[in-house]
Amino acid sequence: MEKGESMNIIVMGHHEPLIFRRRTGHLHVNEDKIYEKEHTEETVKKLKELGITVVRTHFYKGFGLKTEAEEIKKTKKFVKLCHKYDIKVQGYLQFGTFQYETFYLEEPESKNWARINQLGEKVGITYGHQLFRYAPCINKESYIKYLEKVIEMGIKEVKLDMIGFDNVGLVPEPESCHCEICKEKFIEFLNKKYKTNTEEGKKIAEDRFGFSDLRYIEPPNWNRWNSPLTYYKVVDPVLQEWLDFRAEALKNVFERFWKFAKGINPNIILEYNVYPYWGENSIFWSGIDLYRLGKFMDGFYNEHDPHLEITKDKRILSSIRSYKLARAMGNFVIPNNSYKSEKHLKIYGREFSI
Repeated sequence: MEKGESMNIIVMGHHEPLIFRRRTGHLHVNEDKIYEKEHTEETVKKLKELGITVVRTHFYKGFGLKTEAEEIKKTKKFVKLCHKYDIKVQGYLQFGTFQYETFYLEEPESKNWARINQLGEKVGITYGHQLFRYAPCINKESYIKYLEKVIEMGIKEVKLDMIGFDNVGLVPEPESCHCEICKEKFIEFLNKKYKTNTEEGKKIAEDRFGFSDLRYIEPPNWNRWNSPLTYYKVVDPVLQEWLDFRAEALKNVFERFWKFAKGINPNIILEYNVYPYWGENSIFWSGIDLYRLGKFMDGFYNEHDPHLEITKDKRILSSIRSYKLARAMGNFVIPNNSYKSEKHLKIYGREFSI
């Protein structure tokens, strides 16, 4: 997609690789046949007839580049087929989890990549009972470099038009990362922000916290009587700073990915799955501040169901909120469609709404 080029985006997706379908147990008896059919020229031609302009397909799910090598080859062939019929392709890239059962075999260093909560436990994913997935610490340099290698492969070898990052966000409290690197970086963040190496900065820090020597400040340590679920208003200055630190760290990672990817191909389109706000404090729950991330993305995916909801205080929640956010930031948004449309593609009994 060239700079300045506009197009209607009608997206159809099948972004889960076969290995993931098998590992979760969510598959048909003939899943291998369904999977093969999804990648045929017959299917691509049908997509073109139905008016599909973008296909969101599997690229990297977090099992490891070696483990997923054969499926990545299949993606590469599929991209060529789609381009033959003038269909753009977005490659799904898993950011927020890795599947340790295979990843440890490929990358021994990855045994140190999982987020560690305040109890010293590795943090898993918060949905789907998929206990084989760990949430990585985004402050681990080796993990970010690994994903840069994945991004480079997607652009240079697979020839993707777009990259869609999934699970862009941080695991909610009380499961935020308390590893030593995060603790150290938090103190660095505070000292830099308040310039505690200056007399003026020390005074500002003292006004903020009551003291100016910040070396023993730690991330919040929750307990059964003081749960994040009981918070209605964040007034603790250290907790406020911790939330700012997490949001800034997430922004820094995607600013880095943005510059890295655009440096390889300025026309690559980057989209993030961020669950745009429905009125909640997303910085508190997931470290997501769309106003920071918006500068370093072309668009975002709205995975919220498109139903209408009215809150107790009479606020209307709908997909319109995400459209307004996208317009304000100059991004596009891909809304979720959980309902069957009048048009749908049927492959071996499975229906794909468009």
